[in-house]
Amino acid sequence: MSGGITPGQLRALQRLASLHDRYPDYRGFRSRFLGNSTSVLLRAIGSTGLVALERLGDGAFRYSLTPAGRARAQGGAS
Repeated sequence: MSGGITPGQLRALQRLASLHDRYPDYRGFRSRFLGNSTSVLLRAIGSTGLVALERLGDGAFRYSLTPAGRARAQGGAS
């Protein structure tokens, strides 16, 4: 991948961005709210700095968009 993300990961990032736009008071979104496939794609790019992952006590994750992730979601593929 050489620093890039797949088209599926970009779509997941854009979905997360749209949720942040729709629900600006939420600081992040749980796995069950995003769906399994979106969660898997976001977890795969967690180390890129585009998405912040927070492990919750029940074994789930909370996903939130970083400023770099917001820019990438708006800018598309690069």
